[in-house]
Amino acid sequence: MKWVVIIAAGIASQAAAAETSAYDCMLGEIYSIRADSEGKDVVNPIQFRGGLGDKAWGFSLIQDEETVEISWPESPMQFSGKSPLIQTSEDSYASFRVGRGPCLFTEGHCGTLLQFAKQSDGRLKIQLQPIALLSFEDGHREPFIAYINGTCEAKDGDQ
Repeated sequence: MKWVVIIAAGIASQAAAAETSAYDCMLGEIYSIRADSEGKDVVNPIQFRGGLGDKAWGFSLIQDEETVEISWPESPMQFSGKSPLIQTSEDSYASFRVGRGPCLFTEGHCGTLLQFAKQSDGRLKIQLQPIALLSFEDGHREPFIAYINGTCEAKDGDQ
């Protein structure tokens, strides 16, 4: 009889691991951190031409114990798809997504770090950090930090 109990416990733990949470996410303004001429880091909002920043950026996020799946078909950072998760703390996770171009902040392939932490009200606070390069007229390039903060609301029934 003990063997049956062990099997039942194994099935229950597999079912728990398969649980998913679904969220609708909305991003805020995009910022850059770059060193000024004196070498001090300066934070500035990034302004886009051509209407790219005119509409709100949103996507859906589905999380289970081991992966996160992002559905954002029009992502300018090629951020849609499924990626492995690492747990950084209780109810806090990170993932890195790689994609082919065209990319918003690079000339070749894309990469974006996603971090999120569940809040006491069930929402997620999120931050995206895409790989970013600045190109100058003389042809040289410099990396810079770009980041976007946002929140995710649990879809009906998920918390």
